[in-house]
Amino acid sequence: MTSFSTAGEFINSGEFVVDVACGTASTCVVTSTGRVFSSGAADFGINGSGMLVSSQVFRELEFFHGILSPSPLDVKRRIEEEQLQQLETLRKNMEEMGVDRSHFPLRPFEVAQDASEKMNCSEATAGLQPPRFSMNDPLQLPKVMCGTYHCGLLTPEGALWLWGRNNCLQLSRDKAVMASGGESNYPLLAEFFARADLPLESCALGACHSLAVASRSPYNQCVRAPPSKAQNGI
Repeated sequence: MTSFSTAGEFINSGEFVVDVACGTASTCVVTSTGRVFSSGAADFGINGSGMLVSSQVFRELEFFHGILSPSPLDVKRRIEEEQLQQLETLRKNMEEMGVDRSHFPLRPFEVAQDASEKMNCSEATAGLQPPRFSMNDPLQLPKVMCGTYHCGLLTPEGALWLWGRNNCLQLSRDKAVMASGGESNYPLLAEFFARADLPLESCALGACHSLAVASRSPYNQCVRAPPSKAQNGI
């Protein structure tokens, strides 16, 4: 019987995996701090490290340093800090106006049921700004994908990066290295969606085709097939 072993020795303290994808010959992982790792065969540059070196251990793709958004924990911390700043501003306004603070919450968001009847905070809250972040808004996380000969990463902003063998795709009409029939051992931006200002919500990689779903349009498909069978080819 095959035994399972932990493969997360490369994860730092306080860091966690937000997405993992397994392909035919490679595996990709993205962490909460925006670090991307891959392992497996390096044929066609599928490891994305810029070197055609296969690896049985996870190697970090340093290319993505600074590209991904802050981690969900950082966003959550910023939300909490902004809420506390708003609360402190409200306290100061009420002190300056001499408002009775006996019903004011000792801790954030703990308000007595009758507090609204016994204190008028309309003037004190007039200068408060609406929060830039909301805990109710879903936090977009980076996603990784693995196909047979190529891998991809979708950023929270909707930008798609692909690397590996892309003879089934045409990422750009202007750059020969990204044209159909090429191979790349480092990540390349799918410029079609960037030029069209189409942030993507999801993407999937197959053996000979990829499917991308944009937030403001139907699906866009990159496919290798006879002309009679290709649909919405890019």
